[in-house]
Amino acid sequence: MEMFDVLKILVESDLDGPQGNQFIQSLKNHYGLANITYVSASFPGYSLLDPLLVTTLSPAWLDHYRKEEYFPIDPVVNAGAYSLHALDWRTLPKRNKKVRGMFEEAESAGVGRNGLAIPVGDFSAGGLLSVSSYETDTAWSQWCCEYLKEIVMIALCIHQRACDLYIGEPPFDLNSITKREREVIAWSAEGKTVAEMAAVLGKSPETVRSHLESARIKLRARNRPHAVAKAVRAGLVR
Repeated sequence: MEMFDVLKILVESDLDGPQGNQFIQSLKNHYGLANITYVSASFPGYSLLDPLLVTTLSPAWLDHYRKEEYFPIDPVVNAGAYSLHALDWRTLPKRNKKVRGMFEEAESAGVGRNGLAIPVGDFSAGGLLSVSSYETDTAWSQWCCEYLKEIVMIALCIHQRACDLYIGEPPFDLNSITKREREVIAWSAEGKTVAEMAAVLGKSPETVRSHLESARIKLRARNRPHAVAKAVRAGLVR
């Protein structure tokens, strides 16, 4: 599954329904993960007790998690809520006996042994993507080196899709987006870096960033992943 295919499916997904469940399941299978979960309590109609939840976790584990009231002590959630970058589960504090017990139960229940917590959004509309695996420590470190960038991009796009669905977005003028701006947005959707785009165009990285930023502003997007998602949905990227 290429990054463009991921975005194409995502922009047509309702998240909180069959499409969202199918999408998250396909991501889990593609990346060889034990589970993937996106959670946010920032949107109208949702709360900390009843958040927007798109997950491959088993209903049995979710029921047990709620029954044992793990949410207030879960370092994946608590540390992730205040972090600005992805957190490896191995670095999370587990001094509390109940926290250690929670991780042991989670591993036995099929949640996973290792994982990442990826915070997205801001204080006005935040969310968290958590991915987990049964890989050994060495294999998990290798996985993170290979796929961390992609997973962070996907986390941002999932959250932006949630914002689009539950907060809404301002209109924009497709005709104002130039051919070159469409090109760099399309390449961004394919996962090309600024340096790679600059090499193809024979331009400086600063020029490429200027085109990307101009496209973002014209698309009225919050950031580059949001601009890419909006461009895909509008048919600018095929």
